[in-house]
Amino acid sequence: TVSELVTTQVVTEARTQYGCDTLTGGEFEDEGGAGTGGSHWERRNSRNDIMAGVVGKEMRLSRMTLAVFADSGHWTVKTDYAAEQMLWGYKAGCAFITEKCTTVASGVGRFWCSTANKQGCTALRRAEGFCAMTTSSSIPSHFQYFADATQGGLASLMDYCPVVLGYSN
Repeated sequence: TVSELVTTQVVTEARTQYGCDTLTGGEFEDEGGAGTGGSHWERRNSRNDIMAGVVGKEMRLSRMTLAVFADSGHWTVKTDYAAEQMLWGYKAGCAFITEKCTTVASGVGRFWCSTANKQGCTALRRAEGFCAMTTSSSIPSHFQYFADATQGGLASLMDYCPVVLGYSN
């Protein structure tokens, strides 16, 4: 079960961003505390959007985030002028949103990784890094993707989906 923001422009921009004509809205974060859960975009889907639950490198003010302002009726937004292309999940298809992050259709090998410490490029192709995974007995059952139920990605806000993290040296 997910919570979504369902407004005209948000739906249009979400469908365009992910290349999925069946999306019904912009999905809200379901993890994190009161300041994150339910008030930011789902980080698993919108990792580098400025309205994701965690600010990181290469954040973007996306068309989907600007659509919130436009649909509120309080602002006039010049989307073509202000929007930045959010690369995470761009044109990845419906499976990127709807399937577990360990399937080829959802983007394993492009957005997600599946072998701990395996070297590779980050999803945005800006750095070389390693597949960041952990072993933890506290991974919720609905976020257990591997045969070993204790294995998963490092971040709960990424729904424990493993990603390649760039080296920092």
